[in-house]
Amino acid sequence: MKFALLFLLMVFSSVALSRPVKFISPVKSSICQSTIPNTHFLDTRNGIIIRGMAPVDELKKIPAYIQLLKWGVTDILIFRSVKDDSIIQDEMNALMSLKTSSGDHFISRDRITHIPFKWKEFNDFKTPCRQTIQALNILKNISKSPKRILFFHCTVGEDRTGLLSGLYRILSYNWTPERAFYKEMCPHGYGAANPQKKLTTVVQPIRDNITVFYEAMIELITSNKINFNNLNPKACDSLKPISFYRLKSKNLFKCKALKNFSTRSCEPFNK
Repeated sequence: MKFALLFLLMVFSSVALSRPVKFISPVKSSICQSTIPNTHFLDTRNGIIIRGMAPVDELKKIPAYIQLLKWGVTDILIFRSVKDDSIIQDEMNALMSLKTSSGDHFISRDRITHIPFKWKEFNDFKTPCRQTIQALNILKNISKSPKRILFFHCTVGEDRTGLLSGLYRILSYNWTPERAFYKEMCPHGYGAANPQKKLTTVVQPIRDNITVFYEAMIELITSNKINFNNLNPKACDSLKPISFYRLKSKNLFKCKALKNFSTRSCEPFNK
């Protein structure tokens, strides 16, 4: 194992990773000895699902893909839209360059999915709905596969990752929308829960777009147009224009700023 890890580090060091890391979540990981901030187990019942921020070492401020391989991650879901597509390509290239001591790739291209989900300036809800259902289907498939481990992330693992995690809790764990929002999304930095976010330029756009979209998705779930066993993107066709949901929203879902970024005691990683 030690020699395998050494080999991984040697291969990894040859990958060009000079791109600076701009954003790091202040929320601490609840997975013991994780070097990546804001990483948490979402499901460990069969296949393992881990939510987090883009893989970066909290102390070194550089990409931390080795951490994923120490966990034995088999699948990656990148749930974010970026202005520079090379950012996503760099991550994919870095992941695919990592090999075991026998020369096998740890993560193949077909196990890496990129869904370009935006965090603001939604033009409609049908597009993000289809993207979200695509992502939820990936989470569902992993949850039924005992030998697979999924790591999914956006940028800092707070808002888009929080949305996906909250909806997964509702669909897979039968949590209420309120419980999913305040127990899964807020504790991990959603919206105003991270006090480092600026109200007018970050928090308010999140409320106007992702939170209102969360409410629209809840309607699809409560009307049984989608459920955990039937995640059909055709259900998105029934969504009304964004203006309808924004007018209808009562702004009930709002996080309070976190005072303690260590949300709970850490959990050991047991494969």
